[in-house]
Amino acid sequence: MEIAIRSRGTPRIAINYLFWIRDFTQFEDKKMIDGAAVDRAMTEKGVDKIGLVDMDRRYLVILFNNYDGGPAGLQALASSLNTVQETIADSVEPYLMQIGLVGRSSSGQFLTTEGLAYARSLNHPVDQP
Repeated sequence: MEIAIRSRGTPRIAINYLFWIRDFTQFEDKKMIDGAAVDRAMTEKGVDKIGLVDMDRRYLVILFNNYDGGPAGLQALASSLNTVQETIADSVEPYLMQIGLVGRSSSGQFLTTEGLAYARSLNHPVDQP
């Protein structure tokens, strides 16, 4: 279940993570994959408890810090993240919207109440371009 949550419910990602967890567990010389092993492996890979990866967290922090929670346009966000718009539109925003951290308006993307709380809770430094 932990792998399913962290893989955003996407089978391709879940299989990729399962292989990563298996390899990580073997490297630790463990005989069994349990919840603790999954957590250690996913933390090492940079995947948090709700399935966010570094790019997702950077998106939230930039939207919070640079755009006061939004709204901000896709082009501005992509430029701030130093990536192409398609990556944001296809890989980052859909999941953040699905889990309720980001909303979209005619003026651009914005952090929801939950998204604002999550962005505030990120205590690690985020490298901004």
